[in-house]
Amino acid sequence: MEINRAELNLLIAENNRRWNIDLSANINHNPSGDIIEQSTDFRAGIVVSKTLGDPNLERDFQRNRVNLLQAENNLREANQRVNIAVEDRIRAVNESFEQVQLAQRVTQLAEQELQNEEEKFRLGVDTSILELVRLRNNLEQTKNDELNAKIEYLNALTNLDREIGATLETWEIIIEPVEGQN
Repeated sequence: MEINRAELNLLIAENNRRWNIDLSANINHNPSGDIIEQSTDFRAGIVVSKTLGDPNLERDFQRNRVNLLQAENNLREANQRVNIAVEDRIRAVNESFEQVQLAQRVTQLAEQELQNEEEKFRLGVDTSILELVRLRNNLEQTKNDELNAKIEYLNALTNLDREIGATLETWEIIIEPVEGQN
């Protein structure tokens, strides 16, 4: 929008620097009672004009040219900011997904360790009840860590959706227009 406005202002300023070419026409009809004495005069002409020596015309043109360049630069910067923000969100999604995978692996290892110790305890090998309690607590903590990693992953996905403007699509939400409103 800003670029369109700047382009239009530049076009107007550029047009103001050009020669003006105008067509003028004049019809003069003198009716009288006698058809022989009636006269009609038609005149047409081209008027060419240009304002000379007005520094405002050139100043306005240059100012509008600079405004257009600034608007284009602002758009490029905004696009770069959006691209960087989206890339950051994608990176966060990937990192949090890796954290989920790591947390799942840690949970699997904690479950395996607990199963091994329970088997040792069942077989009567040197394992204490305190060690089993510690391993069960450790397993619960790893499950909590895995859950937190999944929550962080979902938050990262939500942030990415918000950044790219796809939240409604992701959740398949359709906003119906209200009748009677424009």
